[in-house]
Amino acid sequence: MESIEINDFNLLAAQVKDGSPLAYKKLFDALWEPLFRHTQCIVMDEHEAKDILQEIWIDYWNRRITISPINIRAYLFQAAKYKSLNYLRNTKFSKVHVEALDQCLQEDEFSIEFLEKDKLLGKILEDAINNLPERCKAIFKMSRMEGYSNDEIAQSLNISKRSVENQISIALKKLRVDLKGHELAFVIFSLYLI
Repeated sequence: MESIEINDFNLLAAQVKDGSPLAYKKLFDALWEPLFRHTQCIVMDEHEAKDILQEIWIDYWNRRITISPINIRAYLFQAAKYKSLNYLRNTKFSKVHVEALDQCLQEDEFSIEFLEKDKLLGKILEDAINNLPERCKAIFKMSRMEGYSNDEIAQSLNISKRSVENQISIALKKLRVDLKGHELAFVIFSLYLI
């Protein structure tokens, strides 16, 4: 798989919108693995994660003319997240599953979209993010809101991957303190609202 620059995703998405199967394949090849890890982390089932992603990619191709090519990566990550939560909502799951989902969200896939569902919690998160140092806030948003990998962020900002990891770690620690007691409640709340 060839490496795709951050700015190339939107260009490829524009070509997909025009009907290019080659651009679609390049996007698929570049985003399949991170989307799969993201989806599997939420549904905790490899087979279901693959089914969900298959639906997302088919839907993307079928609706390519109506889907904006701007920030397609974030669009696909959001689609994976919401389809995964819909799957969980329609499935019986145990307290262990909810705790594992909470852990997953706290570690690698902590994302603003979960908290945007509720205005009060969204406001709490927005305030907490706005209180982060500027560089930390920018890196956190690229990682968690726009779905870029640490390597892509490092390349885009011309900093080391380790610096990106440190900034994300700082952001997550601060947000966990500021949001203590809200994460799991909101995840459970989200499962029944979507």
